Amino acid sequence: MKKNLLALLALALAAAAAPARAQAVFPPPPEAPALTGPYVGAGFGFAQAKPGCVGFIRFTASCDDTDFTWALLAGYQLSRYFGAEAEYRDLGYVTGRDFNVSRTVHASAWDAAVIGFLPFSNRFSAFGKFGAYRALLEATGAPIADQHHTGATYGAGLQWDFARQASGRLQWQRYRQVNGGDRDFGSNDYDTLSAVLIWRLR
Repeated sequence: MKKNLLALLALALAAAAAPARAQAVFPPPPEAPALTGPYVGAGFGFAQAKPGCVGFIRFTASCDDTDFTWALLAGYQLSRYFGAEAEYRDLGYVTGRDFNVSRTVHASAWDAAVIGFLPFSNRFSAFGKFGAYRALLEATGAPIADQHHTGATYGAGLQWDFARQASGRLQWQRYRQVNGGDRDFGSNDYDTLSAVLIWRLR
């Protein structure tokens, strides 16, 4: 009799556990993001030069100091908390206008930075980055030679690891004191605000 009761109890427990096992398997949980290894990415947004029209365009009647910016980047995430990346960014144009005549400064930069992450959960984190840039300044509307300048860059933002190999960022970054000489290009801080898509290579 006792053996029959034990057998019935075992069958009841097995029947009760079966739906729980089925629920755990179907549907399967989402795959955790791969948080280490190499990655590439692209960013799009807006850049603003501050104070804006300086150097050879400082005396123009009107000034447009904001333009579209885009970037291509490659990096390596060493751990959940640290990584490094290199980036090429087109910082757009600053345009000064006098009636029907316009003069522009085009800026672009290569930069390398270390990046640190502060996770909020398995898929959301804040980050900060710090590094150096090498900028190129080009003029139109004036006989001024191209200039290069090296300086510091830093930024911060939020990252969403929405898939195993893909992440999205909202990122602010500053290129500090991009200087092409007071009489030629002057000195501007370039602030960028971008949406960035990251694709991990493994």
